[in-house]
Amino acid sequence: MEIIIEVTKMNCDYVLKYLEKMEVPIVSKKNHDIIMCGLEKMIFLKEGVVKVSSILEDGREYNITYAKGPNLLSLMSDTLREDVAYRIRIRVESEEASFFW
Repeated sequence: MEIIIEVTKMNCDYVLKYLEKMEVPIVSKKNHDIIMCGLEKMIFLKEGVVKVSSILEDGREYNITYAKGPNLLSLMSDTLREDVAYRIRIRVESEEASFFW
């Protein structure tokens, strides 16, 4: 398990350095702020803790995971539903979180 965690951390570090090099804008959000994300947007959590959820057809929220930065968030989406504009909901759980947007 430690090997998998280290490989994932190395990949996130590589992406983080690349995004910084390309000068991708950083957006900061405060505690309990919500981001609705569709498939057309890549969201990379630089720092902070967030809850990633999917909104079910009946309006209920299905929690997928809690994530701590650095982490790629926009890959966690419901690709089976074509009828929704936003695939995932990201809620800031730490005092502040910053994202490459």
